[in-house]
Amino acid sequence: MLNLTYEILIHLEDAKAMVEIELTRLAPSRKIYGALGQLEKRGWVKKTVETNQKKYVLTPAGQQFIDSTLSQLRDKPISDHWTFVMFDIPEKRRGLRAQLRALLTHLGYGTLQPSVWISTIGNTEKIEQFALKHNLSHRIHILSVSKWDVQPTIIARVWNIKKLASRYNRFNRAAGTLLKKGGSENTRMSAKELIFDFALITGSNPNIEESLLPKDWPATKAFALYEKLRPLARGS
Repeated sequence: MLNLTYEILIHLEDAKAMVEIELTRLAPSRKIYGALGQLEKRGWVKKTVETNQKKYVLTPAGQQFIDSTLSQLRDKPISDHWTFVMFDIPEKRRGLRAQLRALLTHLGYGTLQPSVWISTIGNTEKIEQFALKHNLSHRIHILSVSKWDVQPTIIARVWNIKKLASRYNRFNRAAGTLLKKGGSENTRMSAKELIFDFALITGSNPNIEESLLPKDWPATKAFALYEKLRPLARGS
């Protein structure tokens, strides 16, 4: 379920450091090297060479990403305030445009239009920091609306509810299967990976009234399974 890049990240966070041969047990070498290259490029992993062996460690930025992702699992009060983020970033800075969209996705925003994103969570501090860091304050605008009579059809389109439900259902099946296996070192790591995957899914979940979501929304079951996975991930 979890892609290889994130899987490596979770294993490094757990082990603190891993040599190259340990990492190649997770997947074929070619795929491992490609994923490590992505992690190094993002500044989440650092490579050192000791006694002719390559060793990889998690960087503070990598740990911050993990912590930020897992923070999505905290309870978020439902709000009837909507935050709109609108931006106009020119094509010559499309790399920054892609970074902003990735940030908005990570913060739980949905796409109303390609350059208009919405959320009930707000969480605008990191967006404002991004704008200041890249001199984009004049091109990124944030608007708060106290009330918006949004329709379920808009929610379904903005957050791609069918795809999101599918991700929750896959998590529910995998978590249910793992919980039946009981505790071991392998299941402990699998539980940690599943919890991180669940945090990524939850970050994309619209924090809205249940009346706007489909019946039998699978997130409810997913949160119950997550609570059962936590002791398994701790090895208890």
